[in-house]
This record gives sequence, C-alpha cells and structure tokens, in this order.
Amino acid sequence: MDRYYELKPIRTSPLLDYFQRRPSLDWVAEAPGIKDGKLELNIEGIQCGACVWAIEKVASHQGGARVGVNSALGRLSLSFDPARFDVIRYLQTLAELGYQTQPLDKAMEDRSQGLMLRLGICSAVAMNTMFFSLPIYLGLVEDGSGLYTLLRNLNFGLTIFAVLFGGSYFFGRAWRSLRQGVAHFDVPIALGVLAAFGGSIWAHLRGQGSAIYFDSVNVFLAFMLAGRYLQERALLRNRRQLFKADAFATSLVTCLDGAPQDLPFTSVQAGMRLLLQPGSLCPAEAVLDDDAPGEFDRAAITGELRPATLKRGDKVAAGARLVSSSALRVRCSAPFSASLLARLTPSAGGEEELPVLWRWTVRWYVAFVLVAAFGGAAFWMWKDPSLAPKVFISTLVVTCPCGLGIAVPLARTLADRRLVAAGLTVRQPGLLERLHTVQAVHLDKTGTLTFSHLELVDPSALERLSPEARSALMGAAGSSRHPVSRSLFRELAARGVAFPEDGRAQETPGQGVRWQGPSGDWFLGRSMDESPEGTPARAVLSHEGAQVAAFDLRERLLEDAAASLQALRARGLKVSLLSGDHADRVGALAAQLGLDPSDAHGGLSPDQKAAAVATAPALMLGDGLNDGLALQGARVSGTPSWERTVVADSADFSFSAGSLGWLPGLFDTARDLRRAVWGNLAFAAIYNVVLVTFTLQGLFQPLFCAITMPGSSLIVIGLTARYMRPK
Repeated sequence: MDRYYELKPIRTSPLLDYFQRRPSLDWVAEAPGIKDGKLELNIEGIQCGACVWAIEKVASHQGGARVGVNSALGRLSLSFDPARFDVIRYLQTLAELGYQTQPLDKAMEDRSQGLMLRLGICSAVAMNTMFFSLPIYLGLVEDGSGLYTLLRNLNFGLTIFAVLFGGSYFFGRAWRSLRQGVAHFDVPIALGVLAAFGGSIWAHLRGQGSAIYFDSVNVFLAFMLAGRYLQERALLRNRRQLFKADAFATSLVTCLDGAPQDLPFTSVQAGMRLLLQPGSLCPAEAVLDDDAPGEFDRAAITGELRPATLKRGDKVAAGARLVSSSALRVRCSAPFSASLLARLTPSAGGEEELPVLWRWTVRWYVAFVLVAAFGGAAFWMWKDPSLAPKVFISTLVVTCPCGLGIAVPLARTLADRRLVAAGLTVRQPGLLERLHTVQAVHLDKTGTLTFSHLELVDPSALERLSPEARSALMGAAGSSRHPVSRSLFRELAARGVAFPEDGRAQETPGQGVRWQGPSGDWFLGRSMDESPEGTPARAVLSHEGAQVAAFDLRERLLEDAAASLQALRARGLKVSLLSGDHADRVGALAAQLGLDPSDAHGGLSPDQKAAAVATAPALMLGDGLNDGLALQGARVSGTPSWERTVVADSADFSFSAGSLGWLPGLFDTARDLRRAVWGNLAFAAIYNVVLVTFTLQGLFQPLFCAITMPGSSLIVIGLTARYMRPK
C-alpha cells in the first residue's frame, strides 16, 4: 500500500485525460542547444499534415519560432530567440494538444496501444448498437412488451460508455486546440459527436425515436479511431525501420571468431573478438586485445580532442575511432545494443512540406462544416424551430471526413508497405508528393548502378597461391577497409582461410597494405600496369619485393538496371549517368544500359554533378561524398544502404535491393497514391455537398445517417484498396 501512495500523482487525473498525461519537461533546461535557441527533439502524436499545421500555428501564437517537422522520423526542430520565445511553455502547449516531446536519446515508445484499446471497445459498441437498432428501423414500436424500450436503453447506455471512452480522444484534442486559437481537424469531429450524442439523449428522454443517432455516433467514432490507429502504426513502423536502417545496422565490422566475416554493428555481442581497421569505429564497449598499442579518437564521446593511446587490457569505448595506422584486435565486453551508438537516431534532415491540399483542407473543411450546421440551425429557428435541432445534428453527423480520416492514412499505409516490400526505406517526409515534379533521373555509377563491392574476375587465382601466401593475403586484406581488400577478404573467408594470429599489418593510404609475419614481408597494393578493359582495379601481392600474384576485379551491375532505366525513359523522363570515373568506362556502361552517349557524363567533379542536377527537377541516386552536393540539390535523392555513407542520413530514401526494378515502381506508387488521395477527397467533397443539401432541408432521418455513415466509409476504403492494390 505504501508503494501505491508513492505512485499517486499530485492531483487525481480524470478519465478524460488518462491517455494524455504529460511527462515532466525538466530535461529541457539541460537540452543541447537550448541556450543558443536551437533544439532537436523526438515528437509523437503526429498523424497527418493537419497536425504539422497546428504545431506551426501554435509557435506563431507564442512569440514565433522557426519550426521544422519531420513526421517520417518523428522529429521536431526549433530555431528561436531565447529572450522572446518560451520554449518550455510551447512544449507544454504541444503536450496539451497531444504531441509529446522527448530528448533524442530516448527510446521510441509505442503509443498506439491507447488508440487500439479505444478502437476495440468502440468497434464492439458500434456493432452492438447497430444490431439493437435494426429492429427499430425495421418497424419495431412500443407495444407493451418492453422490447422497444429495452433496446433503446441498451443503445443509450453503450453509447454513453463509447463517447466517454473513445470520444474523449477527440474532445480533449479539440478543446485544447480551441484554447490555443487553432481550429484543428478534430474540432468538427468532436462537435459532430457531441451534437449527435446530446441531441439523441434529448430525443431519447422525450421519447422521440425519429431523432436518435446512437448507432451513427458509435460507427462514426469507430471509423475515426481506425483511421488514427492506422496512421499511428504506420508512422511508428517507419520510424523503427529507419532506426534499424540508420543506427549502424548497415555498418560492418570484422569478426575473428570462427571463420572471419564482416558483421553489422547490430549483430555484435559480448565476448566477440573484432578486428578494427584504421578509421573504424568500435561498435561496442570492448577491451584492447592486442600486444601493440593503439590510438583512439574519443572526441565524439568525451569531447577530448587529443587521441588517447591505449594498450592491451585498456577499455575501448563504443564509438571510439581507431586512428593508428595498423589494424588492432579488441574483445567486446558488452553487446552493441547496450552501447551509446545503439541509441543514436538519424538527424532530422528535411522538414515536412505541407502540400497545398492539406493547407486548403485544414483551413476550409472546418469552416464549411460549422457554417453549414450553424447556418442551417439559424435558418430553421426562424422558419420552423422544431426542425432546427434535427438539421443541426444531422448536418454534423453526415458531413463525413472519412476521405481524410480514413482514406488518406490507409492510402499512405499501403504506399509505405509497397516501398518496404521493394526494399526501400523512407528517410524524409513528402517523398512521394515531390516525385510528381521530377523530370529527370541522374545516377552515379560506382556503388549506385553497381554493387559497392568488387568481384574477382578469376577466383582460381586464389587456389594457385601457396598456404603461406593465402594466409598473408588474408592478413593484409582483412586489415583494410579498401574495396579491393574487402573483396579479397570475402573470397578468402568463403574458402575457410583463417586470419593469421602471428603478424602485423600497416596500411599506406593510396598504396596498399604491408603484412609482416613469420613467412616474411608481404605487400598487397595497386598495380602500376594498366588494368584490362572492363576491370576497374588490379591488385598485386608481392613477397620480399617480388610479385607473387595479380588480381583483376570488376564491378557488378545491379540486376534489371537496363530494363528499369528504359522504363523510366518510356515515361518521358530524361535519364543520365553522372560519374567521377573515367569517361570511357562511363560511356561503356551507358551503352550496356541502352543509353545515348550524350547521356553519359564521366570525369565530373562534385560541383559539376550539382550543376547538372540543377538544370531541372530531378531524382538523383548516389552514394559517396562526391555525390553530396548533387543529392542536396536534387528534388528527390536516394542512396544505397548496403554501405553506410555520410550522405545517407540526408537522402530522402535508401534502397537495399540488388536490383533497380524498384525504381519504376517508385514512380508508380507516387502516381497511385496521388490518385487515391485526390479520388477519395473528390468523393468526400461530392458526398458532403450533396448530403448537406438534404440535411439543410430537414429531410434526413436517423436511418439514413446509419446507412450513409458506414456506407461512405466502406466506399472510400474500397476505392483506396483499388487504387493502391499491388501491381
């Protein structure tokens, strides 16, 4: 019992606020950037563009701040004058509106459980009240048996529970938005529920069965909660996917346990023995397990600018970067999941771009509903006061926001599923909307149109090596992150070659890796000879200065690349290659892809790539630093996810498929989503205008509301499913 009183809040919260209890904001005073007027936070509770609009409006009402919202990542970026803008008051206001904020290092929580509970209960109530109402609609009247009264009372009791439990979600959000002077999308929903419920209670108490809308209220609540739940789950799933994709899930580290292999950071467990190459991050807390000392840069962890020299047995912090020129072995003392790196999330990147559609809808839909309802009531109060309540209630009940409340979230959910199935991860919001403006598609060559790793032209060259040479080659290749070295490392590991324990590697950037072991002095480096045509790289293995073997490597083109690019050209899009590689190699690849020679541009600098992209709204695919400027200047940008790069977090999406077959499908998904959204909005507009015409004349009965409300919702769901069906 003592523990109960410790948990008791300062004041008891009513059921209405049960799901909106606000956490403490004490952490804001110590948040990074607060003194400089710059904050980047997690934000939860965003369901649609109307939410973004409300968040921006609240900021403008409270002194003004530059607000950036990224709904795909659940990020809120604030830039403000600390002397004029009370950021804590602003965040408290957002919390009151249902938008909870947290520090970036807080784990992402699933807050859809409350919506699921409300949805389940309201759906059950809706089905029961429809069942109880059916006999009345079919002609059941009070005949002294008490059945008619029993059914009406059951509907009355169930609806009270549903409105208090499910409707409180909309009531609370609507009331708090009105207090802030923001006409949020929840206002007409809440007003419609209250009007229909209040009017039905009045009619129920007076015995006027022709004005009871209990079943319509419950169906309306169930459908609106379903739309919110769908959207919340889609956003949470996308953010969790982004966390897995961006938080070093595609960064690799060499594991020496058993057969040497490259593992993603997320697979690192306590006790694993890792080999860190120069420049590598240590993915988890570890202990240096090497006789040679090493220098580690810990600036990102401790702010310490000078590298620390560590020796065998010293602790290596997760996130420390090896800056020594030799590879070192470490043994993990904790898994990656327990490290600081595991809590890192991608930067907020792009901000939400509110489409004109949303701005128009939020502004005018609320006005249309309220003007129609209150205007109709005022007219009938003058002409026939007995019809005024009926007109007011039926107008609010039949004005269906299903095209926005259900169809749009459902369409976006189905679009997201399409993208996930194609191997795409959306990183920035508004991707599919911006694709409609794209007129050209530009692609980098190496690592984008081709796999990031090279493949050996003649794998049998490894079989011809002596055991000593293979062991030395494994030591040299395994100690470097160079693409040529990683390709040879994978080939050797697949053949079961163990990493040698008795040797030392030293890498000379731009030249190669020296391996010194019991068998002598070995060197794996670049060849001074020209590579054969079609092979981008040639490496040689030398022993004591004498060449032992040469290895030619080639790029592997993504599957379906030629057919996918031709499909884009058939859509009227201009397709070109922008590469820093030699012009002859780029031209040969363009010919292989069926592109015109004029569309192949090689030997380009980063500035030249950016200039080419700026000529027209474009989609740019690239993977390296030399693509960074072009990716930033593109209307839509994408990057492969098989090798994490510094440009990945700022791209609009990443792709993991070993094919380009998803690229035409990306444009198809954008087109279908647009058709679904506009088609359903057109239906909702026509539906509302037509039915409001009838309600304003006092011609609508509860039976019609009971039919049209679920009927219209089922229609928009069916239309959405048809538009977004998999191709």
